[in-house]
Amino acid sequence: SSGINAEYGRRKYRHLTSVPIPFSILWFMGCLPDIHKKRDRAPHKSMAMFIEEYVTEKNSDILMIPIFLTNLVVCMDLGIIAKLLTDRTNFPKRETFHRTFSSVAGVRIFGEYGILSDVGTDLWQAKRRTMDPAFHKSFLKTCMSGMNTVSENLVTELSAKEPGRTFDITQDLNKSALEAVSICGFAWNNDMIEKFGDDAIKMANVVFSMIAMVFKESTTFNLPWQRRSEKETLRKTVNPMRDVMRVHLQKRLQETDSAVDILSYIMRSNQCSDSLNLEDLVDEYLVFLAAGMETTAITMAMTIFYLTTNPRVYAKVQEEVDACSRAR
Repeated sequence: SSGINAEYGRRKYRHLTSVPIPFSILWFMGCLPDIHKKRDRAPHKSMAMFIEEYVTEKNSDILMIPIFLTNLVVCMDLGIIAKLLTDRTNFPKRETFHRTFSSVAGVRIFGEYGILSDVGTDLWQAKRRTMDPAFHKSFLKTCMSGMNTVSENLVTELSAKEPGRTFDITQDLNKSALEAVSICGFAWNNDMIEKFGDDAIKMANVVFSMIAMVFKESTTFNLPWQRRSEKETLRKTVNPMRDVMRVHLQKRLQETDSAVDILSYIMRSNQCSDSLNLEDLVDEYLVFLAAGMETTAITMAMTIFYLTTNPRVYAKVQEEVDACSRAR
């Protein structure tokens, strides 16, 4: 594709816009041939392990893997990732993102001006600047008390499991993720968690599974006879939760001394334009609640997995936890 603009592997080619002359198979195949050679020598290893080994050997944070007619660029440099995610001037999102995230099957998900669905307008930039302080380390430190409570609740739940018996931890992680995000980010009380917690977890799972379907089945998903039951489930889970968020927002907007949390920054962001209304606030509420639960649950799951499969690291973490506990 003439629009490819990537550097990869040994960084031999930089910002190419056409096939390189003299011709090189690396421009088309990227790092895949080298990775496959490694895999032939050690078939028991996963592709992720080979990629990690490759970038270490080549001293490169970027590599390219072709998948059919698309070039997948794998980047491990946090600075570059941050640039790609936040610089909407030089790296605008495709219109596909706007259509996919704003609504699905006629159900409003993240809205037209949502932080995920907006393709990078001046309004998006202004909202980002307003919301950013809610994700700075100084603010997140104020959430640690709530996070510690959630962690203690999770430990209590897991400790009550029958020793030596295999169990599915998904439900426990989803519950903890909900508590962490809703309490620390949106000032939910125990009554709200008890009443709407399961519905919020289900909504997050349904939303992201439906968005994945839209991408995978882009040519057929919007046909009326396709995925009827899934679309109906989406309507039945998202719309009631939007009603809950709307009522909570109306209550918070009327308060004069409301908590300083993620939701307070979201409400502030709505003042960036006269064209934004209450439904736009609901869009952002849904984004951060659903995405927050999803990422928190995944992070906890991967942390538990890597700790239990790396005894040395596990022991080091245990020492640090014990030291902190004694200090308290």
